[in-house]
Amino acid sequence: MLALHLFGASGFEISIRSRFLSLMLSIESMLEPAKRSTSAIEIVENTIAIVKSRNDLSCQERDSLQGSLNWLKNESISLTGKKLAHSLLPDNTYCEMPCEKFFKHCYQVRSNLVHTGSPKIDEDQFGKVAANLEVFVSDMLTAKFKDYGYGDKDANR
Repeated sequence: MLALHLFGASGFEISIRSRFLSLMLSIESMLEPAKRSTSAIEIVENTIAIVKSRNDLSCQERDSLQGSLNWLKNESISLTGKKLAHSLLPDNTYCEMPCEKFFKHCYQVRSNLVHTGSPKIDEDQFGKVAANLEVFVSDMLTAKFKDYGYGDKDANR
């Protein structure tokens, strides 16, 4: 439901950058990162144990590092988003890119925008990506709701 609310709210954003970020948040709210492999989790847990044992770090540093490391027990947002896009829209293309590549591109633009204040692509290209992102999110939401029987002509209403 949050994804739908964010998608709807994005249409009221005046700034293309705000609209783009709202659309990306809509996708991110649908993501459920899977756990990494047992071996990868073991490496993360061993690293957490090292951090815990370091007396030369302040409490705040240890807590911060442990919190960040705990996120590494799950797949990345980028990988999870690519998998979701491929599972919902395997044959779709956006900006002449397969859906998973388009998501990865948008996620990189999002990261640039959030962390540097610039999408790091020219404004015309950014406008094209943002317009395609709106269609992409709409397609993802439509496909996702079909999983629940909405939009299916044979489903009971």
